[in-house]
Amino acid sequence: MLPIDELFDKRIGLGRAQYPTILCLFLMDMSDGAQLVLSSFLNPIIKQEWQLTSSQVQTVASVFYLGVLCGAVITGKLSDNHGRKPMILIGSFMQFAACCLFAFVRGYASFMLVRFLYGFTFGLTIALTTSMFSEIVPTSYRGKGLLLLNFFVSIGKVFSVILAYMYLDNFNQGNWKGMMVASSFLSLMVFAGGCFFMYESPRFQLARGLYQQSFLTLNHFIKNNNDGSCLTDEEKEGLVRWQQCTFQHVEVASISSIFQKQYLRTTLFLGGSWFMVNYMDGGQLTILPYVFGKTEQTFTSYVLTLLGEAPTILVSLALIDRQGFGRKRSLTMFFGGAAVMHFLFSLKQAALLSSVARTFMKLCFQMLYAFTTESYGTLNRTIGFGFCSAMGNVGATVMPFLVFPMLEVGTTVVFVSLAIAGVLGMVCSCLVPRDTLGTTLDTANE
Repeated sequence: MLPIDELFDKRIGLGRAQYPTILCLFLMDMSDGAQLVLSSFLNPIIKQEWQLTSSQVQTVASVFYLGVLCGAVITGKLSDNHGRKPMILIGSFMQFAACCLFAFVRGYASFMLVRFLYGFTFGLTIALTTSMFSEIVPTSYRGKGLLLLNFFVSIGKVFSVILAYMYLDNFNQGNWKGMMVASSFLSLMVFAGGCFFMYESPRFQLARGLYQQSFLTLNHFIKNNNDGSCLTDEEKEGLVRWQQCTFQHVEVASISSIFQKQYLRTTLFLGGSWFMVNYMDGGQLTILPYVFGKTEQTFTSYVLTLLGEAPTILVSLALIDRQGFGRKRSLTMFFGGAAVMHFLFSLKQAALLSSVARTFMKLCFQMLYAFTTESYGTLNRTIGFGFCSAMGNVGATVMPFLVFPMLEVGTTVVFVSLAIAGVLGMVCSCLVPRDTLGTTLDTANE
C-alpha cells in the first residue's frame, strides 16, 4: 500500500509542476480579500447617494453575506463530486461577471440583486483554494503554505484600498462603479490562468476512483519537478490499494457525512469558531468606514488598520508547527487577544487598537484555514470546510442587524459585542476534540 502523501513527500516534492496552480490560488485569495473590503466601502456611499433608511442599509450589508452563505454551502458538494478545477474556473468567471455587473446598477433593487450574486461568487470560491492547495503539496509544506495562501487575502485588502484611493473621494462618495469593475481584473487572471495552466487535484481523482486520470497527473508532477521516471506498476497498485482501504467505506460529499460521529464535535466547534471570527471581522470592517467617516479621517486610517495583518504571517509560521502550540492552542490564544483589543477599542477609538485587533483576527483566520482543511478527509474536505465557513457567514449575515442598531447607541456597545464574540470563540476552539499538528490528510480524525 502506498499513501499518496508518501508519494508527494518522497518522489514529487514541490516544484514547477505545482507553481502555476499555486499562483492561481494566491490570486484567487487576493481577489477574495479585495472583494471583502470593497463590499464594506459601498455601504456608506450608497446610503448617502440614494438616501437609504437604516433598515435598508442593514439589508444591503446583510445580503452580501447571505450570498456568501449560499455559495459556501453549494460549493462543497459540487467540488467534492465534480472536482476542484471546474469549480475554481466557474467561480472565478462568475466573480468577474458579478463585479462588471455593478456598472449597470441603476437603483436599490438592482443593487441588491447584484450584491447577492457578488456575495454568492465570493462564497463559491472561498473553500476551493485551501482544498486544492492542501492536496497538491507535500506534507512538510502544507501548514505553512496554507498560512501563506491566506496571507494573500490581506494583500488583496490592501489592493482594495489602493483602488479606493484611485476611484473614491472619501468614505461617503466617489466612483464606486468604476472601482468594482476595476477589481474584476484579478478574477479574470485566475480564470485565464486556470484554463491554461491548472491541473486537477490528483488526490481528488484518486479518491474518486479515477485511477488513470490520477496517474497521468501524478506523472506530470514527477516529470516536471524531478525529471524522473513515471509511476511504476508497483506504485500504481500501491496507490489503488491505499484508495480502496481509505475511501471504500467513506460516505461521499454530503452534509450528513460531516455530522457523523467521526466529525460531529469537530464540525460543531470549528463551525462555532468560524461564526465568531466572522462576526468580529465583518463587524469591524462594516463599522469602521462609518467611524472614520464621521471623524473625517482618510483612507490612511483604514490602511493603518489593515496593516495590523502584516506581521501575522511571521507569527503563524513560527507557531503552527511548533510542539506545544500547533493549531488548537494558538487559535485559542488569538481569540483571546482579539477579545481584549476590541474591548480596549470600545474605551478609546484609536487606529492602533483596531490594527492590533485585526492582527489577532487575521491570526484566527489563518489557523482556522489550516485547522479546518486538515480536519476532514479528502472526499469530505471541501464540504466540511465549506460548511464551517458557511457557519461563519451566518455570523456575518446576522451581524448588520445587530451592530447597526448598536451603532445608534454608540460605538462602545458595538465593540463590546465584538469582544464577547472573541470570548465565545475561545470557548469553541478549546472544545474542538483534537489538534491536527503532525497528522497526514485522511488520518486526522481516525
